[in-house]
Amino acid sequence: MEKINLFIDLDNKNRFISKYNKKTLNRELKEYILNELVGYSTKDKLNITINIDYEISGEEQSEYIRILRKEFRENYTDLKEDIDILYRKSIILILIGVILLVIGFSFLDHNDSLLAEISNIGGWLLIWESGYALIYTLADKEKEARRYKQIVDSNIKFNKLK
Repeated sequence: MEKINLFIDLDNKNRFISKYNKKTLNRELKEYILNELVGYSTKDKLNITINIDYEISGEEQSEYIRILRKEFRENYTDLKEDIDILYRKSIILILIGVILLVIGFSFLDHNDSLLAEISNIGGWLLIWESGYALIYTLADKEKEARRYKQIVDSNIKFNKLK
C-alpha cells in the first residue's frame, strides 16, 4: 500500500469555505482534491497537507478539518444509498426478466409465437440492462464511494508558511 501526499496551498480563508455557506467546503477545493487523486488507488493511505500563509487558530483548524470530512462523508453516505437502490432495482429487473423468459418459453409450446417472442425479447432486455448496471455502473459508483471514504479517513494537517 502506497502513501499519497496531497498538498493544498491556501492564501486566504475564503478559498477553503463556500462563500454562500460558512459551514460548507468550497466547491473549487472539492473538485481540486478529487482531480488530484485521479490515477491513484483508492486503497492507498492519503495524507492531506494544507499550506497556509495566514494566521489560523487550532480551533479554526479543527473546524476546517470537520468541514472537509463532513462534505465527503455526506457524499459517501448519499452514494452508498444510491448504490443500494441501484442494486435492488437491478435484482428486481433480473427477476422480472426471468419471469418473462419463463412465460415466453412456455408459450413456445402453444401456437402463440408472437407473445412468446415479445416476452423473450423483453426478458432478455431486462436481464441485459440489469447486468450492465450491476457490472459497470455499480463498479464506477463503488470506486467513487471508496474515493470519498479515502478522503474522510485521510490524515489532514495544516502547515504554516512563512
